[in-house]
Amino acid sequence: MPLTIIIPGVEYYNQKTEEFEYTKDTVLRMEHSLLSITKWEMMYKKPFLATNEKTPDEVLYYYYCMCITPNVSIKVFDGLTIDIVNKIQKYIEDSFTATTFKDQPGQKKSHKIVTNEVIYSWMAQLGIPFECEKWHLSRLMTLINVCSLEQQPPQKMKPHEAMSQQRALNQARRSARGSKG
Repeated sequence: MPLTIIIPGVEYYNQKTEEFEYTKDTVLRMEHSLLSITKWEMMYKKPFLATNEKTPDEVLYYYYCMCITPNVSIKVFDGLTIDIVNKIQKYIEDSFTATTFKDQPGQKKSHKIVTNEVIYSWMAQLGIPFECEKWHLSRLMTLINVCSLEQQPPQKMKPHEAMSQQRALNQARRSARGSKG
């Protein structure tokens, strides 16, 4: 689901012509997607998701990478207001899904650096079509997690859990026999 924003026109000084120039209001459609991250990583040669501290220029370029409106100059992004930036950030942080995950006890957090190529490899391994690269990144990552979980063999019960389940089944059987007679 793309985000639509309107960037108001700006006045800027063109040093070549030594004149002030103006841009018109610009309607942009933007997507926070694997494709956007790929474009950004191609430019900066570092992992987008593992880079917490981005310079203002890096953030601005990511917004440019998110833009799916054709033929937009990066200069248009000079007109971003705080309200527009907040709207973009809210869009980026949205999960766009009802699926949630419980933390599994004893599950270790991965310290693997995730780049666009790693995500593409997960998609290939899980049979997720590459057309999904245009999905909102949170939604794509949720699909990857769901597919990964679905492919895992069922976890074995711990001995005390199995015994507890067996006791409950035995109790239910006794109760069922007692109510019949």
